[in-house]
Amino acid sequence: MLHGVKINLLEHLDKENRELYPTLQAAAASDPSLRSLLSSFGKEMEQIVPQALEFFARYDDPDAVTERIKSDVQYAVQFGADLERFIGLLGLRIGREERTLYPQHDRVNSKKVGLAATRHRGERISGLRRRHPRPTVLHSCGESSLIGWSDLMR
Repeated sequence: MLHGVKINLLEHLDKENRELYPTLQAAAASDPSLRSLLSSFGKEMEQIVPQALEFFARYDDPDAVTERIKSDVQYAVQFGADLERFIGLLGLRIGREERTLYPQHDRVNSKKVGLAATRHRGERISGLRRRHPRPTVLHSCGESSLIGWSDLMR
């Protein structure tokens, strides 16, 4: 299951790195507040990536994790706490993205096309925002748009 979460995160990261961040970074060249926002998100991601890598590395083997949970109460409690922390960490990030980055992306796109970005069944034009269970996002941003992303591929 965690492997599937990791794959979904990577797919979402890739899509954002192709569709969201290039648009925002281009607009940030002439928008100091957007540049500052992207920098802030980049610094935040520098904190999140190591924690995500540690989580996925610790619980990499699903069979071993399942067996240990069944036989070791301490391990089961630790896994639950780590999972809760990981979901919380991503949930906070996702909330910030939905409140700040996606509206900025819509604003930039609406300037490009002269229309507000169209929404259809909960998806934005780029398909970056979906109605799906969290966690779904872990990516990098800011000046260096792929900070840590390649590390997750390992």
